[in-house]
Amino acid sequence: MFFIICKWLKELIIDGGIFELTKNERNFLFLLVENLGKKVSYEQIENFVYQGESKSSNAIRSLIKRIRKKLPKELIFNSLEEGYFIK
Repeated sequence: MFFIICKWLKELIIDGGIFELTKNERNFLFLLVENLGKKVSYEQIENFVYQGESKSSNAIRSLIKRIRKKLPKELIFNSLEEGYFIK
């Protein structure tokens, strides 16, 4: 799978398909890409996506659910109670 995240155009390009993303969705994907192959914890997500603002696990799960509706399902994986990652 080939993908490009364009910060300025607010888009993600995967295998030629273009997906529009919100600021938080884009920041979450940047975080996952920066940590490719590693698990990103809920605390890391709060610090990077929400600038340190405390969020419930439900709020974070809701963000992930919205992203997964827009993108191919095989892009983002989760490790129960540990966080999320991209292989």
